[in-house]
Amino acid sequence: MADKKLTASEIFIPLFFGTVGVVALVRGLYHSTRALVGAGKVVRCAGPSSFGACDPTDSIQTAKGETVYAVVSGKVVLRGDNVLHIASSYEPVILYYQGVVPSVKEGDTVGIGQTIGVSEGELIFGVQQFKQGNVLQNVPPGAWLSSRGLSHVSGVTSALWCDAGRSMTVNAAAKQSCGFVLPDKPGFTLLPISVDMP
Repeated sequence: MADKKLTASEIFIPLFFGTVGVVALVRGLYHSTRALVGAGKVVRCAGPSSFGACDPTDSIQTAKGETVYAVVSGKVVLRGDNVLHIASSYEPVILYYQGVVPSVKEGDTVGIGQTIGVSEGELIFGVQQFKQGNVLQNVPPGAWLSSRGLSHVSGVTSALWCDAGRSMTVNAAAKQSCGFVLPDKPGFTLLPISVDMP
């Protein structure tokens, strides 16, 4: 049997898919917590409050003392008694956590899945993204999480529109009252994700 010389595609195609598989494995193992909290329930989605004004945050009911995780790698830019703001290192967004007793301090660098504090019983979460000219825009928090393969509560979805998982349509009343824009698309996702706005 004669030695057969391999073509470029016979070498690079298996190499490419092998690399994608290794990246997926490392991402899954290294960033195993891909949610705000491990246990709890989304009780309110962003949108009009009972007074008709915009409330751009989602609310998650948890047990008091439930661990709260970072859902971006970034820097803690504000820390209060029960508030954290984290600026992402990889995209122009600020994440807002309220109802958390912080275990990190202002200026700390955090990673995805890192413990940043414990819940006081109700965790409020919001997202704002920068656009050209340093304009901050409200983004539906559930849509931002979903478009990045993240969730409010680990392994749990609900009937609420903001907690629908990888296929989500933003509520029209929420869009209208808050002037929401769709989150910027993430750089890389392994599974199909659909986030729409009427």
